[in-house]
Amino acid sequence: MQIVKCGDYFQADGGPRRFGNICIVTKWIKTTQTSLILRCLEVNYIESKEPPLCVLHIQYPDWPDHGVPKDTLAVREILKQTFSVPPSLGPIVVHCSAGIGRTGTYCAIHNTIQRILVGDKSALDLVNTITIFRSQRIGMVQTMEQYLFCYDAIIDELEDLISDSQ
Repeated sequence: MQIVKCGDYFQADGGPRRFGNICIVTKWIKTTQTSLILRCLEVNYIESKEPPLCVLHIQYPDWPDHGVPKDTLAVREILKQTFSVPPSLGPIVVHCSAGIGRTGTYCAIHNTIQRILVGDKSALDLVNTITIFRSQRIGMVQTMEQYLFCYDAIIDELEDLISDSQ
């Protein structure tokens, strides 16, 4: 028996999905070279006269629960995708099955890179960043392997940014 860890709100099986007064339709799906699955979801509040919202949904199915990816490429591709979205379009929502391991790892990487790019030197203290995250949600970044992956991804992304600027 397989445990369902997350509802299929993004319609892996196709067709519109209704959740009360909300209807979600997948407009397109694209798989990247790093095995990310990108979807454009049209979210419509049925009782509203407002136009539907278009949501970019990024799924990383190759990131194992309680583990880390084999390399940092896909996580850094997610960074690039999310950094290209104007903040005025709304917040970024990150989730995994429990919302602490993979979610905490990605959020620590994203937050640290974002703060470094605006010159926040306190961002270099990853231990403090994760401690602050854990004060808001217990267990963020679950394993030592995930902790070390944060450092690997941050270093790889900073090296790429430096080489791109030269």
